[in-house]
Amino acid sequence: HALRQLLLLLASLSGTMFEEETSRLAFATYLVEGTLKLLATSSTPEKQQQESSELLDVLSLISRLIANFKLSILVQLPSLVQLLTGIASTGTSLLQANLQECESVQGDIDCMEHGEYRDECLTILLDGAVLLC
Repeated sequence: HALRQLLLLLASLSGTMFEEETSRLAFATYLVEGTLKLLATSSTPEKQQQESSELLDVLSLISRLIANFKLSILVQLPSLVQLLTGIASTGTSLLQANLQECESVQGDIDCMEHGEYRDECLTILLDGAVLLC
């Protein structure tokens, strides 16, 4: 957890630290590619059922990357399509899991065991998507 928090802090670096745009682009590329690896391991259905902080941290990291590097930098990254695909597939998986659980409790959302956790994940994803606009 502490390492993911450190990555969140690194994803916030900006400003005069990067003298050239190429340095900023290289840093963004490195962070996005690493985040994609984390997303692949933390967004499995098994992990989503565990309500671990790992998926929340990775989704927060994605949102922070979007907020910090803005679309002007992100569109230059070769891994942007993979990032957007990962965001979409994670969101779809979370929504489908919510639907399945809601159906299993016959619509009684108070009886949903993992609903709040998935809603928190989806909120972070939506925040990142809004920042892309």
